[in-house]
Parts: sequence; C-alpha cells; structure tokens
Amino acid sequence: HVMVLIETPIRIVQDTEEANDFRRIWPEGATEIWRAGCIESTRSTQGLNEAMFLFHVLKESGNFNLIGEIDYEQQKISISGEDMEIWRAPEDIRNQLRAQPALVREVVDAMREGCGNWSWDTAIRSVFRRGHLTSDGDKEELLDSVEESWGRDPICTSVMIVFWQRCLHKMGQDEES
Repeated sequence: HVMVLIETPIRIVQDTEEANDFRRIWPEGATEIWRAGCIESTRSTQGLNEAMFLFHVLKESGNFNLIGEIDYEQQKISISGEDMEIWRAPEDIRNQLRAQPALVREVVDAMREGCGNWSWDTAIRSVFRRGHLTSDGDKEELLDSVEESWGRDPICTSVMIVFWQRCLHKMGQDEES
C-alpha cells in the first residue's frame, strides 16, 4: 500500500495535552508519535482519499509503523499497525515544495477532480503491461502522453507517481514563467 504525505508531519510528544487525545492507542515505549495528512487510493474509498494518519518510529529498528487513520467526523481511529517504508524526494525538491505549499494543494485538488475509484483493471494492467516512455521524438507528444495517463483510474502506486509527475511539471511551469 502506498500513501503520499502532503504536509509536513507534526510531532506529538508523550504527556502533552494533544498526546492525551491518543492515550488509548499510544504505542508502548514511544515518547513521540507523528501526525500527517496523506492522500491515497483504496478499494474502500470512492475517489482520492485524503486523511490524517498517525505513525511512530520503532526505537529498536528505526523503522516506521503506521498507528492508524484518524476519522475526526466519526471520532475514531482505524488502527493499522502496519510497518511503513518512507521514500523521500531529494532535499532541494522538498525545500521547494515547503516554500510553495499552495502548489501541493493545487496538485491534490487537480488530482481529486480527475480521480476515479481504485481500479482492478489498472492493477491488472500494471502487472501484465510494462509502462515505458522514451525521450526519442516529440517532447510535446511525450508530455501529452504523460498527462493523458493522469486521467486513468488509480491504484495505490499510481497516486504517488501522478502526484510527483504533476508536482514536477508544475514546478517546471513556474520556473518558465
């Protein structure tokens, strides 16, 4: 499963007022947990799911563990307990995005507008057909092909790919202006 963090994680320190809200699910031995907004595509959600998640770092291994998803409307947390693997963009790109939070919001909004539901068809195609793009030929045709793929029904991994393609494209457009 793949999620994309769309905001800087907020640290919640044990024994603080905010931590008290999570005392019943606080991981044993943890002195801090983290809260962050993410986007994802799942079979159980219509369209693009934007939600707040809690996670923590396991002291012994340094690995990340997903505590769960916060549902503020229902006032509940869907517990996960899954291990997480974090992939980060290069630092200069992260810094550019931190300096332009509206860019991330613009990309997420555009993704939400054109996002279908999680798709078995896309999942099966991803297993049996290798995607490939070549830099040979017309660059506009290549960009059109990439942009066309943004409208396909997603699977969890395609959300990450489309997010970064859109961010990098938008950053490139902003530099040209």
